[in-house]
Amino acid sequence: MSILSLVDVEKIYVRGAIKVSALKKVSLEIEEGDFVAIVGPSGSGKSTLLNVIGGLDRPTSGKIILKGEDLSELSEDDLARIRMEEIGFIFQQYNLIHTMDSLENVSLPLYFAGVGKKKRLEKAKLLLEQMGLGDRLYHKPNELSGGEQQRVAIARALVNNPKIILGDEPTGNIDSQAGTMIIDILKELNMENRTIIIVTHDMEIAKKTQYIIRMRDGMIIN
Repeated sequence: MSILSLVDVEKIYVRGAIKVSALKKVSLEIEEGDFVAIVGPSGSGKSTLLNVIGGLDRPTSGKIILKGEDLSELSEDDLARIRMEEIGFIFQQYNLIHTMDSLENVSLPLYFAGVGKKKRLEKAKLLLEQMGLGDRLYHKPNELSGGEQQRVAIARALVNNPKIILGDEPTGNIDSQAGTMIIDILKELNMENRTIIIVTHDMEIAKKTQYIIRMRDGMIIN
């Protein structure tokens, strides 16, 4: 069953007198439980595509249907709700708050969701333990390796139990051994019927997903 549909999606950035077409009539179907890699050279539009799928950016035209809702027509509040309830984000730069320890970073989305402190810390602790970070609960990001920071970021992405996980170069800032561990974690999550879409420049990583979407010049080429 399709969980995500894109129909003729365009994204145009206006920079002064210059218009840049980042996405050009992109149409795409993602089925529930798919594990997809989006690949392409720098400037091909792959990160822009991920951002509009996740509601972080709005398309200039076209439709993005996520579980029956057209994201392009939603208010900012409704988009925030979708991001909170349906989507987990994993970023290349981790985006952890450096003044917070692992437990606080992972539990933060639950704070914004209105979950009580005891429950959110319990859930964050369980996820970190599942990521093999039970001995890193009270470590701040600068006390963790790159691979450990990325596992904290994955735990944070999972804390609201999203059905869709989006990763923008999730292995881009870590060594190959840590990268393999991250992909193995994502494969395990995919086996739980979570839909996972990652952007990557690493074809060895892309080949470990179910299928690959190739982009060039703002278009899907195969």
